[in-house]
Amino acid sequence: MQGRQGVRGKPNVLFVTSDQHRADTLGCAGHPCVRTPHLDKLAQMGIRFDRAYADCPVCIPARTTLVTGIQAHVYGKPDYAIDYRIERRRELFLGSLLTQAGYQTQIMGKTHWHTEPSFRGGFEGVVGENQYND
Repeated sequence: MQGRQGVRGKPNVLFVTSDQHRADTLGCAGHPCVRTPHLDKLAQMGIRFDRAYADCPVCIPARTTLVTGIQAHVYGKPDYAIDYRIERRRELFLGSLLTQAGYQTQIMGKTHWHTEPSFRGGFEGVVGENQYND
């Protein structure tokens, strides 16, 4: 990994996920037809998790598990419903941990867990907050 440092001397962190995107459908993963030059460059400059697995094959609970570390069956919603039982004030979300570590944090895209405007999972900002949660 090339050591790209942020303004505070810490390594920059960019966490990219995608829906319905098989792990082998990247140029950097050796796919013979798919061309993903921008993702390939990110993978080359950083770390690509090529053995990461979701605990649930459904997008909403899988995203929630990524930012909480809590498996979908534990918080009670391994399906598409948004009304799961996460104790939003108690759980440590990824955004909270990174913010506490001194990172400037932003999140962009669908999450489905920040349905209340005041709740951001510890992230300092949410880009496209209203646009992505309909």
